[in-house]
Amino acid sequence: MIEVVLVFGLVVFAGMALILAKLPRRMSLWLLGHHMWLDIAVTLITLWIHMGTMTGLMAAAVAGLTCSFVTSSARTVVGYRRDGKYYPGWINLKRTT
Repeated sequence: MIEVVLVFGLVVFAGMALILAKLPRRMSLWLLGHHMWLDIAVTLITLWIHMGTMTGLMAAAVAGLTCSFVTSSARTVVGYRRDGKYYPGWINLKRTT
C-alpha cells in the first residue's frame, strides 16, 4: 500500500506542477515569493479533492510534502519576487522577466 500512496502522491504533484509551469514567469516567481501560502493552498486543495479514502488522503499528504520541498528548492535555484523586487537564486532570471 505504501508504494501506491507514493506513486499516487507523485502523480498528483506532477499534475499540479504542470499546471503551475504553464503560468507566466512573473506569476510563478510571485508564487515562490509567497511560498508558505502556496504550500498551504496546494495541500488543502489536494486533501479536499482526495478525501474519502485513506489512500487518497495519504496521496494528498505526499503531494503536499513534495510541493513544499520543490517550492523551497525552486526558491533557492531560480529565486522569487516579493514586494515587487526580484531576489535571484543560483540562476538569475532578471534579464528574462
